[in-house]
Amino acid sequence: MEGTAPSRIRIAHAGITTGSPNDELGITPDLIDRKGLLQWLAQPGIDEELLSRLCHAYYTSRLFDIPRCLGQILATVYDEDIRLHERLPGAVVVLGMDVFIVGTPNLLAWITRFEGVQPAFDTRHRIGLPIDLGQRPNYAVDWEIHQAHWRLTAGDALVVVAGEGIELSNTRILRLAMRHEDPQDLADAVERATRDDEVRSGVLVCLAGGFAPVPAMPVEPPAPQPRHTRAIDDGWTPRRGLSPIIVALFVALVALLAAVHYVGVENASATFHEYINLVFGPEPTPTPTPEPTPTPAEPVVVYLPAPSLVSPKDGTRFVDEAVPLAWEWDRALAKGQSFDVRVGRAGETPVSVSVTTDRTAEYRPTQTGWYEWTVLVIGGEGQSQQVSELAPISSFFWQAGG
Repeated sequence: MEGTAPSRIRIAHAGITTGSPNDELGITPDLIDRKGLLQWLAQPGIDEELLSRLCHAYYTSRLFDIPRCLGQILATVYDEDIRLHERLPGAVVVLGMDVFIVGTPNLLAWITRFEGVQPAFDTRHRIGLPIDLGQRPNYAVDWEIHQAHWRLTAGDALVVVAGEGIELSNTRILRLAMRHEDPQDLADAVERATRDDEVRSGVLVCLAGGFAPVPAMPVEPPAPQPRHTRAIDDGWTPRRGLSPIIVALFVALVALLAAVHYVGVENASATFHEYINLVFGPEPTPTPTPEPTPTPAEPVVVYLPAPSLVSPKDGTRFVDEAVPLAWEWDRALAKGQSFDVRVGRAGETPVSVSVTTDRTAEYRPTQTGWYEWTVLVIGGEGQSQQVSELAPISSFFWQAGG
């Protein structure tokens, strides 16, 4: 089914239910212009009343941060039904030429354009940021709600695929987009490419319209119109008679001669010099410029080379078990030195979780999600000084048991 957003973006979908807003919910066109056109990515057969309730919750919310608003709404219904994210993995909002994607790992998205294709949403490859949902009673699905924001340009196509275990390469998506210019044809083609007897998938396509064609120009140039020229009258008339400037100069000369005659040449010359000094002032005396005081250079701190992270490898996944961490350093620890192991949730600054002289440690997360870790050498009084560089950050994924 194909539709049009309140912009130059055409929308089509296949194999999903979008639950578009309607007049029965009291959602006006002005409200859609402010909060965008909401498109749910739900499997066919889902409760229509549920989609209507979620749609009403979005448009009546006073929160205009689109990703966070949708994230809170999805988190609430996921807490009520832990399996709902399999049938409703996310949503897309189209606002002007901007598109907002909010969803779970069961959502993939690409942006295709003339020169290539770009992944737009894929939590497996960390394309999309986690949404901060704040304090909630249930954290079972906190980790799997992510968001991405993109602005489309003329000719771009956003392809969003909803389904579990979908495998589509960038080349395949670009080939399908180049073969199908119509958004509905593209949505049907991608849905057929991802169709599986066991896994149901759906597709949403947002196609940004191109520029308006150049208007037709006349073949022959217009005939030149006759031009009539006339002299420019600027209203200036040559002056007649003696100029008043000459009269003023003559009067000044007579006054100067009279002054010299009555006071003498020497007195007139001294008075003239005094007048010049009074008008123009004495020559200024140069002021000495003080020499700048040199600023002492700050001491340069040189750190030792960073340790090398050994395991786990970047992107390793763990399920309900302690995560073993191991590293190497090509030096021996000096007296008073230790290794500082730092771990943090993805997107947050890693914090110290262990200080040890060994080259191994264990860490057990408390929440499902991506984590980042690093190691450095510390020492000094109270082991508060950094001695080595930070090791390059590595990541792993931890999931709580069922």
